[in-house]
Amino acid sequence: MAVNDVSHPEPVANPRPQFLPEELLDSLPADAPEARASRRDLRVFNRLLGNRGWLARTVRRELRPGERVIEIGAGDGSLAMAMLARGLPWDGLDLISAPPAWPDQSRWIQGDLLDAAFGREHQVVVANLILHHFSDADLHAIGSRLANHARVIVAADLYRSCFYEFTFKIVARLIGAHPVSRHDGRLSIRAGFRGEELPRLLGLDPRHWRSTVSRTITGAYRLLAVRQA
Repeated sequence: MAVNDVSHPEPVANPRPQFLPEELLDSLPADAPEARASRRDLRVFNRLLGNRGWLARTVRRELRPGERVIEIGAGDGSLAMAMLARGLPWDGLDLISAPPAWPDQSRWIQGDLLDAAFGREHQVVVANLILHHFSDADLHAIGSRLANHARVIVAADLYRSCFYEFTFKIVARLIGAHPVSRHDGRLSIRAGFRGEELPRLLGLDPRHWRSTVSRTITGAYRLLAVRQA
């Protein structure tokens, strides 16, 4: 566990909204100036959350020989390409097509998470800042798919808290974040997770999965789930 991880003794409060409003970025063309600015801001926020380093360390520790990583919701591929540069066998899955610079040695699967065909080698599933976009019911469906396929699930997301929503507003102003980013960021935090919510919503049976949940002082929510033999 990283030095800035915090355990979850507190009861779950402030429940996730039952209706998740559509974020502005989801409705913008991929090449729109607002979308490009928002994706730039997202990369900055990702660095501030420390997700890239944690994902790399965790995946490297859990990955077995012959296995590959499939990143769901890979977006513009920036995280995947950073991981490939670190020597990790990383593939991407998203509704959109592969980014122009996507390397030939890695696979890009375009399609819906619930329908896309993973390879048998994709035993490690990574989700970075994507699962909060889904309703509770959708998360259960996603969990059922992953539980039947994956050996390891590594998720980096957002911790739901009024405090982090407030600090996000300050940070967004300091870095000059685009209005789309400011709007979507607040919605994302409100749709984030607390305590053991995510493994529960994914339906990961504790008899078969060892799940470790943590949060960081910067507001990241992290889940590592490993299937037990």
